[in-house]
Amino acid sequence: MTEISQLHSESFHAPDSEKGISIPVVNALSEKLTVEIRREGKIFRQEYKHGIPQTPVMTVGITNETGTSVTFLPDTEIFGSAFDPAKISELTNEISINYPRLSVQFNG
Repeated sequence: MTEISQLHSESFHAPDSEKGISIPVVNALSEKLTVEIRREGKIFRQEYKHGIPQTPVMTVGITNETGTSVTFLPDTEIFGSAFDPAKISELTNEISINYPRLSVQFNG
């Protein structure tokens, strides 16, 4: 695995949306974004700041699991400092219904 940039072609289709939200867009609009991929018995991680890689792809552990985790902190200069937790909870519930194997967590 040379880069996590392979995710750039992936998009997430939010419920009731017509277009997907791609990882590069989320990355560019985030103060910080971390991607973890669990595959081939290893955990790989790369961290970004405003869309710019801050670390190389690192092997950070071993696992029997597979999957991808994306954790991000929205840029407060773009979005302001507050999100409506009730609205995010509602959207999280909709996503969970449409994608039952997907885990979405909001830490507000």
